Amino acid sequence: AVSAMVTRAGVRDASLDSAERQVARLREELAALTQRHQDAERQLSAGASARAALDRSVKDARDAARAEGELRAKAQRDSASAEDRVKEADHARWQAERELQAESAARAELQVRRGLVRS
Repeated sequence: AVSAMVTRAGVRDASLDSAERQVARLREELAALTQRHQDAERQLSAGASARAALDRSVKDARDAARAEGELRAKAQRDSASAEDRVKEADHARWQAERELQAESAARAELQVRRGLVRS
């Protein structure tokens, strides 16, 4: 009976040692998995930060492109307006030249008439 108890105690000790080794191995696996999980969270956080920076960069680029487009459109409007003013100035000069020519012709005709009247 004592021998059987000693045998059972030995089997229990062996089982307990095996269970303790398994618990230690599981704790090591848990620590490794916890470390991998923390690493993955850090990478995810870094990825989110990089994504946010990229989104800001894309927004800045779009804003700059929109501003450049607006400036280009304004420059085109200004150029068209300047062309219109040049055309108006050319027309006014042409009209002034015609009026001057008409006035010169009228003076010449008046001088001719005066000359005929005196003769």
